[in-house]
Amino acid sequence: STAMAATKVVCHHLGRVPYLRAQAMQRRLVAMRRAQEISDHILLLEHPPVFTLGRMQASLQNLRVSESEVAAAGASIVQSDRGGNVTFHG
Repeated sequence: STAMAATKVVCHHLGRVPYLRAQAMQRRLVAMRRAQEISDHILLLEHPPVFTLGRMQASLQNLRVSESEVAAAGASIVQSDRGGNVTFHG
């Protein structure tokens, strides 16, 4: 029989966090985890409304509304290094 080792997972209940702040925290945790400095972590949070633009070059053109319309609606636009197109979080 194979024994299963217990894995510690640290859960962060962060509430509402701006996208870029959460992204920076995630990147720091990933770097620390890869260096085996910390155990696994999970981030539980929500963002204020934000459109993320993925790695696809045409993602800004695919937004279909102007940046001023996005701002007037209370949302923001953030360039992301993930995904391929536009994603709305909110």
